[in-house]
Amino acid sequence: MGDLDASASYWVDIAEYDLKTAEAMLATERYLYVGFMCRQTIERFFKAYYVRMIRDTPPDSDIDIAVIVDKLDGDYLDQQARLFKLRRSVDLRIEPVLIEYGQDPSGFLIEIMDTGHVIYPPPAQQRNL
Repeated sequence: MGDLDASASYWVDIAEYDLKTAEAMLATERYLYVGFMCRQTIERFFKAYYVRMIRDTPPDSDIDIAVIVDKLDGDYLDQQARLFKLRRSVDLRIEPVLIEYGQDPSGFLIEIMDTGHVIYPPPAQQRNL
């Protein structure tokens, strides 16, 4: 039971983070991204609800891929949009998440590094392979 409660809390935390991102995008009049982040928020709240009510892990609906960079060149939203355009040629279920080292107050990057799978190591790690 404890793992499911932690899972539901995880989805709520991510949904709240997405909602704050939507609010930030609204303040900068980036309306396309407001809509996208609101969709993300709703999906993640539904996953939390599913876990709490069904008492099971929600089915996968997408493939989250973290793109972690040392330094972001240019506008974050422009780069995020480029990633979404690139994914169209691979698989529409892919949801790229762009993260810059040192710019993640939510702790999401730490979660990714602890539980994710490296599919393309950063240059420093490539030298050690």
